[in-house]
Amino acid sequence: PLARAAALAAGAFAVGYAVAPRGGFRAAWVVPMHGLGRHAQAHAVLKIGRADAHGNIPIEMEVQGLPPLPASAYYELYLAKKGKPSASCGTFRTGPGTTLVRLSIAYQLQPWGRRWDGWIVTVNRPGRPPAFELVVLTT
Repeated sequence: PLARAAALAAGAFAVGYAVAPRGGFRAAWVVPMHGLGRHAQAHAVLKIGRADAHGNIPIEMEVQGLPPLPASAYYELYLAKKGKPSASCGTFRTGPGTTLVRLSIAYQLQPWGRRWDGWIVTVNRPGRPPAFELVVLTT
């Protein structure tokens, strides 16, 4: 009986280890995003961590359904106020399947609602007018 219990415990540990997230990222806040317009099938999850000792806030973003862009174009995550971009959180590109994007911001997010009330992702194509009207994901 004791050997069986030990084997079950070891098996449970192995399964837990195999499915546990890696990298030690701990989200303090999770924000779902949904696609707009022709990108309605796209979605993302923002995982916002706690600020480090220097005030940098890590963000992990899992994106699905945004198509890869031409070599000169990219997506950009913004903090938004009333659906309009306010502060850039960084740029990224996507590939097939799920894309994991790691970003960092130094903006204070609290009190939420005063400076920002959401997040948006835009398409940027250098050489063309600003892509602020090309919002593809929002909260």
